[in-house]
Amino acid sequence: MNRAAPDSNRSAAMQSRRRLRVTLSRLFLANGGAIALTAFALDGVLPRSAVWIIVLGFTTLSTVALVMTLRVRTRLRRFVDALASATNRVVDRPGLASPEFAHLIDDLARLGFTVAGTVDTVMTGRPDFRSWILVEPSGETWVEVGQAVHAIAVIVSGAADGRQVESAWPSGMWIDEPELLAAPASPTLELTLADHRARVAAERRAQAQLGTPPLDPDRPDGWRIRSLEDYLAWEPIQRRRTGGLRVRTDLRRRIEPSVQLWTLSTVVGVACGALLAVIR
Repeated sequence: MNRAAPDSNRSAAMQSRRRLRVTLSRLFLANGGAIALTAFALDGVLPRSAVWIIVLGFTTLSTVALVMTLRVRTRLRRFVDALASATNRVVDRPGLASPEFAHLIDDLARLGFTVAGTVDTVMTGRPDFRSWILVEPSGETWVEVGQAVHAIAVIVSGAADGRQVESAWPSGMWIDEPELLAAPASPTLELTLADHRARVAAERRAQAQLGTPPLDPDRPDGWRIRSLEDYLAWEPIQRRRTGGLRVRTDLRRRIEPSVQLWTLSTVVGVACGALLAVIR
């Protein structure tokens, strides 16, 4: 199935992968440097005391980074577990939004969306997360707007087989899984929406060509969200299919490789320090 996307959407993911490769390369070089310095010190080429200080600093840095990365991994895993039991609660009087948030709502209104309602995502042991749900008359695309560090809009559509297609503004990540096709933002909100509609159309054409059966026979064209009631009916079903998938993707792509590499660096530092202390 062809799921090619515009180059502007691919750039963010490519830059993220490039930064990760640069970090990995630097750590591999640092490990190699620690091993080389230790070898020179053992051969008497370099002063052992100076190399010992360098290796100690390298080991300390690696250990601290490993502990911090393990804590992040644990926190994200707990968040995924909490999502499994999360529920939605309708908020009748959501109160005032921040200027940035209100501006984003206004921009979406100019693009044809209206606020259907407000919901809180309730998770045990965590603060509620509030989202404004915006819909358009056709119901083909809807938007979840929330406030984390910054206001963020997640543009969502559904394909016949239940696959969720989404784009995030102003940031996001590439995910290409059977249950979810997600993309980061294009340069503007308008372009993000346009590119999103293009991906949805391509996904539906591909499914039609393949003769993919609908997930729900009563909804041969997939879900259409035209009201808050529609959203509340759809959301638990989709949560079971894609809940935590974005976090698990981040764990797989970024956190787990970091844990492995910092573990390797710590082991290298400890081994080099032990060799310097034992071999005379």
